[in-house]
Amino acid sequence: MEILPLAEVLADRRLQQKLQRDIRDGTIILYPTDTVYGLGCDATNTVAVRALRLLKGSDQLFSVIAPSLQWISEHMEPVDKKFLGMLPGPVTLILKKKNPLFLLDCSPTDGLGVRIPNHVLTPIIQHADVPFVSTSANLHGHPPITGLARLPNQLKPDVFIDGGTLFSTPSTIWDLSGSAPKKIR
Repeated sequence: MEILPLAEVLADRRLQQKLQRDIRDGTIILYPTDTVYGLGCDATNTVAVRALRLLKGSDQLFSVIAPSLQWISEHMEPVDKKFLGMLPGPVTLILKKKNPLFLLDCSPTDGLGVRIPNHVLTPIIQHADVPFVSTSANLHGHPPITGLARLPNQLKPDVFIDGGTLFSTPSTIWDLSGSAPKKIR
């Protein structure tokens, strides 16, 4: 496992470009967000998504960090602008996919959780130009980790971007895929 201090990633353009190449190559990354640490990989890479599921020990639906608001409008059904106005922020929007087969490995349903965290690392991730899995960094059924010291031995990503200790809660979830908005968490 490669450990990269967040400050180094933010200060070094070459390190940012390497991280973006790693994302496109299927690397599994543990990273800080505006809520809790997340685990992610290129959501379009079936092998990487399946490896992430095995690592986490979960068959739950995965959300993604959208590369942009434009990406959301291209791939998701239209929603009330007030909800899109929550992005970036500590919120996950479950939106209806325009194509139910889109990102099937992340969500085999016609809905997909979409995030854009309000965090300094997010634009670097977005510049990889792929949807990026955004699931809490934990083993299935356990609380999210708050930092490197809390990383379980079984949960070893390829890269850990160390943003220090985080003391937050997971994102608020709004399900907008049905006939009326529903707050899930």
